[in-house]
Amino acid sequence: MIGRTNEIDALGEAAFKEETQTDKSLHLTMITVAGVKRNEYSYLVHSQVRLDDLFHV
Repeated sequence: MIGRTNEIDALGEAAFKEETQTDKSLHLTMITVAGVKRNEYSYLVHSQVRLDDLFHV
């Protein structure tokens, strides 16, 4: 399944660049209470900000 999701990710990036006419990239950042659960799609998230990062809990 990973190969298929890489293909979908590449298509999404190509569509973004074509639509916006830019060479810039998108970086998916998740702001969450407990972080991102690791699974077959979590590689799509480039960075995450957790509650304890914001409030030093």
